[in-house]
Amino acid sequence: MDANSKKSPLNECIQFIEKYKKEGMTGDTPYSEGEEAENFDITRDRIFKIPECEEKRKLGFVDGGTASILSAADFSISLTRIAGAIFKDNEIIDVEEIPEVIEFYSATILEPLDDGKLAYNIQLFPREPEFKEFLPMKEIIIKMDEVRMLWGFRFRPNIETFGGVAMRFVEWFYATKFIETELDNGDIFVRDGSLQTGYKDEILLVRDLHSLAQEKNVFITGLSKSCRLITKNGDSLISLIDMIASEKYPKEQWYYHP
Repeated sequence: MDANSKKSPLNECIQFIEKYKKEGMTGDTPYSEGEEAENFDITRDRIFKIPECEEKRKLGFVDGGTASILSAADFSISLTRIAGAIFKDNEIIDVEEIPEVIEFYSATILEPLDDGKLAYNIQLFPREPEFKEFLPMKEIIIKMDEVRMLWGFRFRPNIETFGGVAMRFVEWFYATKFIETELDNGDIFVRDGSLQTGYKDEILLVRDLHSLAQEKNVFITGLSKSCRLITKNGDSLISLIDMIASEKYPKEQWYYHP
């Protein structure tokens, strides 16, 4: 690297970050804007070693993806694919009772309500007739006020966003069928992303999934590949936890519980 490259704008950006981003401090707490949130200090005694399991269990995964096909200011059409997979003894095995992959189209429009406000009307259309039973409903209605309350949108979100909302609803419903037919006592279900919900009707679907899992003694987990949470000192929450855990358990698997 020559002398001139050290003075480049990109290098100055990196040096600025290095100067101000220090190592996280134990005893820091998550940053939350909600007054109702309860925060806990991030300390070593809240990090635990994951015990080894003597009995091998099946791991079931469900994940989806969606792509916008056509959109304008007032409508959107998306194609969504949702898939399930099962692992046993570190090998993938066949999904036996339900389709391994389902696909559907979703069409979203803006619809005026009787009170003069607007709602997003999302219609679901299975790509194949046999996929219809894995769609929780034909129509999803979400009021614009509900969207703004949940996500803090000051302005109206792009309408193609709601292809992803349709995917979330169907993921939960397909996952319930997946647990019902493919997993047994003590098995583990993994959903891509967190287990958080938002929309009113989405919560009802998640309740059905949890009730069935509890009945069959199937463990529900979520796998988040990224984390945007920060601490009150302005550090990355997940990086701080990882720093502390790596010192406590440098070669073992661990989990954090407040």
